[in-house]
Amino acid sequence: MTIAHLHRAGEERTGSYGAAPEWFLSRERMQVVEVDQPDRRPAVTPKTGEGPAADLRALRSAKESAVKTR
Repeated sequence: MTIAHLHRAGEERTGSYGAAPEWFLSRERMQVVEVDQPDRRPAVTPKTGEGPAADLRALRSAKESAVKTR
């Protein structure tokens, strides 16, 4: 069985919390690479004007228009 040897590690910077792991990895002769934190905000999907919600908007608009013309 062969065990792979690591030469490089990615670390998300967290201020002083990242200092100890970086120090340890550097001491073990590993290259430490800074990585960015992924964007955790949900992706916003634009309204397409199709589907059940759009159908309800159209019905509500038609009803309001009919009530106004009475």
